[in-house]
This record gives sequence, structure tokens and C-alpha cells, in this order.
Amino acid sequence: MMSSSKVESQLLKASLYNQLETLTNILNNKELQINVNCCDENNYMSSPFTMACRKGHLDVVKALAGDKRVELNFRNKYGMTGFYRAREKGNERVVEYLLTLKGIDVNRADECEGWTPLIAASFNGHVGVVQHLLANCERLTDVRYKDFEGLIDFIIYLFIYLFIFFLLMALIFFSCCVVINEGFTALDNAKKGGESKLRKENCSKVVTLLTSFEANQKQIRNDLRKQLGYLGLIYI
Repeated sequence: MMSSSKVESQLLKASLYNQLETLTNILNNKELQINVNCCDENNYMSSPFTMACRKGHLDVVKALAGDKRVELNFRNKYGMTGFYRAREKGNERVVEYLLTLKGIDVNRADECEGWTPLIAASFNGHVGVVQHLLANCERLTDVRYKDFEGLIDFIIYLFIYLFIFFLLMALIFFSCCVVINEGFTALDNAKKGGESKLRKENCSKVVTLLTSFEANQKQIRNDLRKQLGYLGLIYI
């Protein structure tokens, strides 16, 4: 007897390539301990039912749907169900059949873009699929349901605006620092002052006083650094 993994591989292959006889034999063999909802890593972790719906293999879909072990709303890694994949590919016959099953969730959106079956069918221009869905409008939660695209755009624009805002704040802060650093001290203004001859002479005296004062203050700071510098604690 083959291992469960090999039988499951055959089940996936039969669903993908419309091998109805092989699939029926596997499903009817009650001695086999297999997972009929096994996933194909090469097809977005889709189950046999999901792949058969995507490929439009109606007889295979019916055989799988008739097995109670099959999860009709099984979702692949992108959150897509068999019904979602059938209407996405425009498989009208499969969609029409699935709409007769009570367990099918016709409103379940995918996890990538938030598209419902109706949105995806509308985007792809599948007129027949849209007609079948609208004919079952009592099962549609809201024809005006919106996907995630508007929310994604909002988040993108929000980050752009925040980036521009912080960039402007940084430029303003830098400009303020430049303006502050370009201010003039008393000594600078004394050197520039003096419109009349007398005022120029007085400003020259002020420059001398300020220069002498700054020199004395610098000498005092240097002396303190020499005395306390070895401690590494004082900066003046």
C-alpha cells in the first residue's frame, strides 16, 4: 500500500489535471488514511477542491463537493477559496454549480487586496459570473463592499506627508541654528560702530576694553583647566 503522502500527491494531481476516475477511486477507498484537504506547495498551498475550481473541472469539483471531508471554503495562503478562484478565472459552469451549495461562502474576501468574488469577477470582466452572482443577491452581504486599496493608498500618503512634515521641521530647526550662530556679540558691534569721529574713538576704546576682558577671562579658564583638568570633571 502506498504511503499517505503519495496518495495525497495523486489526489492533487488528479484534481489539477481533471483525472476524474483516479480521484473517485481515491475518495471511495475508505481504507486510505489521507487528508482530502492537503495542500499543493506549487499552487499557493491550494487544496484539491480549490485547484479543481480554478481549472474549471466541473465533474471533479462535483466529486469533491460530494465528499463530506472536503472543506468547501478552504483558503490557500492568499486567503482564496475555491469559489473565489472559479469566479476569478471566469469558470461560469463551476460558479453556477457552487452557488447551489449551501455551504459556499460567496462573500469571503481574499487576504491580499480584500477582494470579494463579486469584485474580482467585475475587475476581470466576467459578465456571466457577475450575472450568476447578482442572481443570488440574497446571499451577497453588500454589493458596495470596498476592498483594501483605499486603505493602502491612505497609509502610503500618510507616510509621505509625515516624511515631508519632519523634513520641513528639520529644515526650520537648521535655519534657526544658522540664524542664531550668525548673531553679533558686543565686541562685534563695537567694531562696526562709530558714525562720527568721536563715536569711532569711543568704540575703539570699548573694543580695547572688551578684548582685554575676554583675554583675562580666557586666561582664568585656562588656569582652572590646568588645576582641575586631571579630574576630567569640569568644562568651562
